[in-house]
Amino acid sequence: MTCETGVTGSLGGYNGYATCYTPVVAKWKVRVDCSYGFSYDSIIVYTSSTDGWYTLGPSPTCYWGVNGVSVIELA
Repeated sequence: MTCETGVTGSLGGYNGYATCYTPVVAKWKVRVDCSYGFSYDSIIVYTSSTDGWYTLGPSPTCYWGVNGVSVIELA
């Protein structure tokens, strides 16, 4: 699984996301750690090479900023 993470937006509406490619079937989600202690998880998805590069991020936005974006592979 190969992923790139990033953040878009500005004060009052930062969004974290990950774009991943999975050569075999993978189950994963994205966790966005906001400034000042909030964390949000995306929905869980299953992707494979037929999906190509797949972008995913949780819906809630971070007001003050994003401390980190993580891709979590699930069993």
